[in-house]
Amino acid sequence: MSNNQTQSKQIAEKQSRQIAEKQSRQMAEKQSRQLTEKQTDKSKKDKNNDADNNNNSKLNGNSVSFMTDFLNVINSIIKFLPLGFYFFTYFSATIYKDLKSVFLLIGLIINDIIGYLWKKYTNGTVNSNCNMFSSAFGDSANNSGNNNANGNGNANGNNNSGDVENDNNIYGQFMQNPHTEIVSFVASFFGADMFYKEKLDILPFTFLSITLFLTVWSMMNINCERKFGKIITNIVFGAIRGSVYYFIIKKYYLEAEKGKLEKETCDLGYNNYRCDEIKNGTVIIKDNSSKKDNNNNNDDDEQEDDDF
Repeated sequence: MSNNQTQSKQIAEKQSRQIAEKQSRQMAEKQSRQLTEKQTDKSKKDKNNDADNNNNSKLNGNSVSFMTDFLNVINSIIKFLPLGFYFFTYFSATIYKDLKSVFLLIGLIINDIIGYLWKKYTNGTVNSNCNMFSSAFGDSANNSGNNNANGNGNANGNNNSGDVENDNNIYGQFMQNPHTEIVSFVASFFGADMFYKEKLDILPFTFLSITLFLTVWSMMNINCERKFGKIITNIVFGAIRGSVYYFIIKKYYLEAEKGKLEKETCDLGYNNYRCDEIKNGTVIIKDNSSKKDNNNNNDDDEQEDDDF
């Protein structure tokens, strides 16, 4: 009996161990499946988050790239403005035969002569960031690297032009005046014309004001003209020169404008205007006497025919 009890006890213990092992295996498999599912879900979420982050970074990168390219275009246009003024006045004077453009071209030349003398007197130096024929930020970045390599950059990183730092380091290559002075000269010339006529021309005034503001911003942005006080000085110098020049040649400038106005009026082709009899400035002598005489003669002929 004792042997049978021992055997049955052993069999029961064996079955119990098998059941326990089976249950533990099932539990382990279940936990393993759950862990695998969690890891799979987590990896899917991570992939989705990475995809979203990549899309957002691409959009942000495209936006930053667009803004950078747009600002580079603005800077390039502003840097080319001084030569653009010369081209505009030259072609306007030669192609359209506009005497007003001739006077403005002469004023730009005189302004550059004065600027050349002032540049020599104050020992002005060239800043490569101000060069017209250079990229908007390329020279600045390269020269900044050179300064850092040579230990010439200051603690604030302001001296990234590669040129000698001084108050008159504001000139571009081949330029006798800073950009802000030239734009201020042109703006003040037309501003003096509006002031003398006591008439505000909205379109030129707005365009020149925006151009002057963009020039100040661009020159500071590319480290061409670094000190705001120096920029204000250049604007004042340009305004004084432009206004004084206008009032010196005012008489001839207004005569050229009147001549153009008279020509445009004659070109309208009205039959009752005799442009060959225009005198005293813009006064147009209205004379249709010849037309009236012809009409009267025709009426007389018709009346005579009726009498017969």
